[in-house]
Parts: sequence; structure tokens; C-alpha cells
Amino acid sequence: MPNIRLVPLIALLALGLLLPFGALAQNPGGTVAKPAGVQGGIPVPGLAKEEPATPAEEVLDKSIARLKKIVSFSADIAQTVDMLNQKFEIKGNYLKASNYRIYLKLAVSGLGDTPATTLQVCDGTTLWEFRQVLDTQSYTKMTIPAILKKLNDPVLEGSPLREMIATRIGFAGPEAMLVGLRKTVRFDQKADDTFEGKKVWIIRGQWKDRSGLVGPGQQPPSATAPLPPYIPSNVYVWIGQDDGWPLKIEMVGNAPSMLGNQDFRRLGPDGRPIGPKIPPPKVDPSRIVLAYKNLKLNPDLKPETFAFQAPAGAPNVQDGTDDLLTFLDRAIQEETMRKKAEAAKGDSSSVLPNPIDVPKTDSGPSAPANALPPTLAPAPVAGPAAPGSPK
Repeated sequence: MPNIRLVPLIALLALGLLLPFGALAQNPGGTVAKPAGVQGGIPVPGLAKEEPATPAEEVLDKSIARLKKIVSFSADIAQTVDMLNQKFEIKGNYLKASNYRIYLKLAVSGLGDTPATTLQVCDGTTLWEFRQVLDTQSYTKMTIPAILKKLNDPVLEGSPLREMIATRIGFAGPEAMLVGLRKTVRFDQKADDTFEGKKVWIIRGQWKDRSGLVGPGQQPPSATAPLPPYIPSNVYVWIGQDDGWPLKIEMVGNAPSMLGNQDFRRLGPDGRPIGPKIPPPKVDPSRIVLAYKNLKLNPDLKPETFAFQAPAGAPNVQDGTDDLLTFLDRAIQEETMRKKAEAAKGDSSSVLPNPIDVPKTDSGPSAPANALPPTLAPAPVAGPAAPGSPK
């Protein structure tokens, strides 16, 4: 049986590809990845050195630039995951408008008796996040203007922290997803095609660095051997030629026949295989597919679409504003100290001189150094039907 622990990043991507706040690389203690592994605000363990863009990557770069200019959009989203004998589906609605207005509702089905729903809504002033797993519900809110004021502090200009938090709280659109793929996948193939009547570019690539496919302290897959079928190592993106929108993203594992020459024996202390050669494990290739349907660009979205309020007497209502503001104050202070140290020493290093300590809050003991506030920790896709669905 394959070791499920070998693919935590892939499992995260399975849920996080469609989430604007999805894949933040974290270690088991919940701390943000060190700056040495960060490029462009996306923490990626062991990211390979950047190479000149291929024609396929140029298509992706242009798509990212075009998506950043879109003022508003609405779309239905659907994601299917078939991995390690687990099959489930995520469906939902995704709307975004000017002035930091967002609406994202996702429902998970197919995981036995554990349906889950998450709803994220912001009217430009208050960001709400509702989660339900089985009968457990929780509500979190944050006051956005105060947070934006801190995020826009000139001291944080160019800091990965700014982009990371803005992405986590949902203010980035599909371009954040493509930025993550751009930094983790080497796209080297490009084809002109059509998809559901639209002219598209299909670009294909594979992981740049296999160390990013495992968790901290785990042995990465061999750099030369084919990846096993349960790791979706082939990435395809269908990008609209007219609008740059990523209409479909597919991640597929290698066919088992590609692993016929790979030696699956355990290695001894001398690095040599132990025992007789064994056949490859019988594991079906993993397949993860994300698709956008009923896409509308720059529609007129009414303000009431983004209105939300927790019901009176709702359980587990938390306000995460103060936690995040305290975190940002510490980050600004540390970044100021770092830049002063650089100016004094002429050092171009981007490593912080000291970790950012998050003070103790009412919700529990103080978090580890560099830890995100609890309300910003990567959320599980959270029950059956969330309130506040758009009419």
C-alpha cells in the first residue's frame, strides 16, 4: 500500500486548487514556511531555481496578468478527486466584485457520512466564514478596513506576508491558484485547441521539485525514477485564448505501465536493494479535475449578494480581527527591524532577524513563532447546507 503521508501537498491541492485562500505550506506545528523557501509569496519547500519561461509558461503568465484586471466575475465550480481509493466531489459558487466583495460556497460529497460545507462572504466591510461538518457549525468574522490599513503599510511592500494573508482571506481570485502552479510546475508543452466551443491553449507540465511533494522531515521521491501512480505528476491547464480564464485544470498520475523498470525494493545500509525484485504496487493513477462552469466576466453583481450575518444565537461565533491586527503589528515591527539591519550591514538577505511571536489570545495558549492567527490557519473544507446562499 502506498504511504499516504508521502503526499500531503497533493492532498491539500486536491481541496485547495479552487480555493483562493488554499495552499499555504505549513509544518506540523502550524508555522509559516521559512523565507528561504518562499518565492513571490508562495511558500514552496525546496523550490528549484527559476529558469527562463517556456512558451507554455508565457501563456500562463499572460493569463495571470489578465485575470488580475478582471473587476468582477461569477462562476459555478466543480472538482472531482480520485486518489488512493478515495473518490469525492466538491461543488459550489464563486463570485467576486470590486471593493473586496467575495462570495465562495463549497460543498463536499462522497466522503461517506461526512458531508461538509464552507461559506466565505465579504461585503467589503466584514468578512464572514461559516463552516459546518456534520452537526458542528462555526462562524468567524473579521473587520476588513482595519486589516487592509495594516496590510497596506509601506513597510510590507514586497513582503511575502502581504500576499499570503491577502490570498488567505480571499481577496485574490483564480490568479492566485495559477501563481501557485506557475511556481511549482514546469510547463513545457503547449497546444492550440477548443474546449466547450471556446478557443483555448492547453499547457502541460510536471513538478519542478519533488521535495515539495512531501512533508517536513520526510524523504522525497527519487529525482530520476518515475513518480508512482498515486501522485498526480502530470498537470494540464485549459486557458481561454480570449479571456485568459483557466477553464479546466487536471492533475493525473502516471500509468502503472510506466513504472515497470522501477525497483521497489527496500534499500539496505549500503544503498543497495534488499531481496528479490518485486512488481510495482497495483494502484490506479490519481486524477484531480477542477472546472469552471457558467462563467460570466464583469457582471453587475448586486450588493445584497454579498450580505451575510450570523443568525441570532448561532454557536461558536468568533471575531478574529484583533488576532490578525496583533499579528500584523508584530510583522510590521519585525520587517522594520530587518530593513534597518539590512541598511546598516548592506545585507540583501530576506531572512527575518527574529521570529514573529504571536501573543496569547483568549482562544488558547500563545502560538508558535511565525504562526498565523488561528482564524487564518488553513481551513478544512467545512456541512450539508450553509446559510446565506445567493438568490
